Amino acid sequence: MLSLADILLSPTFPPLLHDELAAGCTFARARERAVERLAGPDTAQILQSPNNTLGVEYCKAIRTLSSSLRVFTMKRIGAAHDSLDMNVQAASASLIRSLTAENGAFAAHMPTAAAMILQTELEAGHAPASLTRMERAILAKLRTMEPAAFASLPDVSEGLENRLYAAVRTADSLETLYQSVKTKRYPLARIRRLVLSAFLGINRTHAAGLPPYVRILGMNTRGAEILHVSKMTTKRPIIANSSDILSLDNDARNVIELESQSTDVYSLFLPIPQPCGRDWTAGICKIRDNMQLPFQHDSVSFAGPPQE
Repeated sequence: MLSLADILLSPTFPPLLHDELAAGCTFARARERAVERLAGPDTAQILQSPNNTLGVEYCKAIRTLSSSLRVFTMKRIGAAHDSLDMNVQAASASLIRSLTAENGAFAAHMPTAAAMILQTELEAGHAPASLTRMERAILAKLRTMEPAAFASLPDVSEGLENRLYAAVRTADSLETLYQSVKTKRYPLARIRRLVLSAFLGINRTHAAGLPPYVRILGMNTRGAEILHVSKMTTKRPIIANSSDILSLDNDARNVIELESQSTDVYSLFLPIPQPCGRDWTAGICKIRDNMQLPFQHDSVSFAGPPQE
């Protein structure tokens, strides 16, 4: 994995990738062929698996950051990524999501404790989230954006902002928007990310560099011990309660406010919309030692963003 990451980061790789893209290959195929030209077919075939591709991206980040993290690989067992095959020992998340959306029998494909948690959330109207509930709201937001706003989105290059802007003017659904923008060079997953980034107000400034803080969502006793030590040693702010936000600089505060707003918008995608402010009221999930899931939230509620 690390050697493949080195190839993808080498200065010899981009020209070969460009050649393959110019020949009409999809991005995934062009990348694989470029790697094959540099390191042979055995190395290139690693990129045929989505999970391998994700792992390689982690390795690229480790190299780029000169991190001391050590890499261990784990074999994926059961269904492949995005598979809807039900006759496997371990189902894919895509299958489970499709079953919940269709009121299907998902419990047999999940660990018992996890299935109980999901059933509880379904009954409370907290799942599943669906883009269709906000489809016209997304299209409305995009129709108000100027070309410069599309150009500022993360991962926009080579005039992709112009395709997005033009498609938004006529699209009557998200699917028609995706299909109008998608090409071999611009795969569907990338277009979907850009559309949601535009809707949520995320630009390349927000996505640049490392996250400006670490936010704690849940922990057990051991995690609390690590958190106590980390707060004294880490160079990156750790947000465990609302008062910690006072230590953030302006850029980080802008990001955490955007994160909170995104959570407020996300709740409108749920069967039962939730009120604003859940990022400040949900609290941290504290899991007691030897506790069997599903667990109760032992929450420290946030009263809201602190005011100076």
